[in-house]
Amino acid sequence: MCPWTNFAIQDYVSQLSRLFDNDIEVRLLFRLPEGHEWSQLKRNLLSRLGDTEGNLELRSYTRYKEYHDHTELRELQKNNQSHLKKTGVHAKLFIAGSPQNGNLLVGSANLMENSLYYNPEAGLQTRNPNVLETGISYFDMIWKIAAPDRIPEEAYTGETQYSFFPNVYRPW
Repeated sequence: MCPWTNFAIQDYVSQLSRLFDNDIEVRLLFRLPEGHEWSQLKRNLLSRLGDTEGNLELRSYTRYKEYHDHTELRELQKNNQSHLKKTGVHAKLFIAGSPQNGNLLVGSANLMENSLYYNPEAGLQTRNPNVLETGISYFDMIWKIAAPDRIPEEAYTGETQYSFFPNVYRPW
């Protein structure tokens, strides 16, 4: 679970490919990318992965909130006539394995060049079964909420020019 990615994610192609070769399921949850960001994600990661053996599932968690309950924010928005604000995944949570035999990394870093090489980020890695169980439960909860934003496999296994904009839940 990570809101933002950029070309730095291409560094994970070989690791992800090994997981697919060993029939391991990978679930990626991120914020809904803009059109050009989706193209970059496809070019930098998805098209390089090749056949994922059906073991890759992508979902975006992006929601919109109205400013109707926030007078100060509504005043700020008057100039551009927008009453909506895009929000979504902010957590940076990476889990591999099970509570009994797994690894969890949680921190401030996105899967982006700035986070990986330049920004002072912080994180915590653990193999503690109780922490892993809590992390997995949290991820699963957000994963279920993001179900309307499931990105069909054809969107990332097809042609690189494929354009895709998932349905985004708006709570009204």
